[in-house]
Amino acid sequence: DFQGMQMVEAYDGKASWASNPMMGSGKPEKQGAEETKTAAMRADFDGTLVDWRRKGAKVELAGKEAVDGVDAYKLIVTTKEGLEYTSWIDAATYLERKTLMPAMIQGQPMQIASSVTEWTDVAGTKQPAKETLVTDMGSFDIVYQDYQVGAALDEDLFFLPGQKANAALTLAEILDRHVKARAKPGAESVQTLQASGKLGLMGLQLPLEMTFARPRLARLDADMAGSKLTLAFDGTTAWTVSPMQGMPEPEAMPPEAAEAIALFSDFLWGLLAEREAQGLEIELSGIEKVERDETYKLALKRSDGQKREVYLGGEDFLERKVHLEAVFMGTLQQLDALLTDYRLVGGLALPHSIQILSGGNPAASVTVEGVETNVAIADGFFSLPAKPATSAPPGSAP
Repeated sequence: DFQGMQMVEAYDGKASWASNPMMGSGKPEKQGAEETKTAAMRADFDGTLVDWRRKGAKVELAGKEAVDGVDAYKLIVTTKEGLEYTSWIDAATYLERKTLMPAMIQGQPMQIASSVTEWTDVAGTKQPAKETLVTDMGSFDIVYQDYQVGAALDEDLFFLPGQKANAALTLAEILDRHVKARAKPGAESVQTLQASGKLGLMGLQLPLEMTFARPRLARLDADMAGSKLTLAFDGTTAWTVSPMQGMPEPEAMPPEAAEAIALFSDFLWGLLAEREAQGLEIELSGIEKVERDETYKLALKRSDGQKREVYLGGEDFLERKVHLEAVFMGTLQQLDALLTDYRLVGGLALPHSIQILSGGNPAASVTVEGVETNVAIADGFFSLPAKPATSAPPGSAP
């Protein structure tokens, strides 16, 4: 807390984030790869050198030299995350005397020197009581006044705070912001998409190719150890090739199955992009949380009676979750689709991670690794192939 302004740096085990009003914005934001390496190192309150082999670190002894008049061993340390820094270990106490590491501050690379000048006993361990940090921007002291061992912690404490929704917004305002978030000017020129990635199914990660065309044509082709899995929707009919379900040849699926397949196309174009053409009735049902994000809950009803619930992020207005009832793996199920990792491709904000839950349990996942726009697609690519005509047996009547 600095003069009423709260500064935060955090690491959740995978990503780091920070909030620093002194740097121009108090909004919590994810940090880059270099900052995350430093955050991961600082999050280890035992210190990298404790169980360093188990932690995947590398350590090199680089001699012995004096630090502030005290003999110390000089170590070159590389963490599992790839952060390389120098540590000087007091030759008498074997506690860290000083560390020197690279850092990114306000987008500029620099070195941070940290010297622990006082230590304290905490539950059988040595922890810093006073630390001095020196950077190109100056030096300051950190005094640790209190340690609480076994303290009860809010499970969300380490994670980037979720989005906040604005209850004052009308449905029209929410939809307008959603459309603008989903498609930037020029995105209307994108008529086809082809994406490659992975399909997570039954514990396997299968190579996946997805092809889409406006308005709602979709086809997914996965390689299952030499057997081909295909799910397709031509705008009217859903069909599949699924050897594991006893369908080695293309077969039409029941109409209710089309929703689960067409849903993938909607994910990329936007569930509400063609709302008038689909005859969608939309109601704002309030604000609900999806994981850590507050979202606008929309109830959708199509002209054919199909219903869905769509949850839009409170700040980015992108789809975070879709709930519907559809046939999945041959069974009518309650499905939830979680959409994350949006990236701009050809002016379209496209989710690159889609998790499918059935009854709240993980059922499948799609990870997008590459996308091409306006690819040429052969005629009939999305359509159910016609079955070859069977020839009449010899001697039969014409």
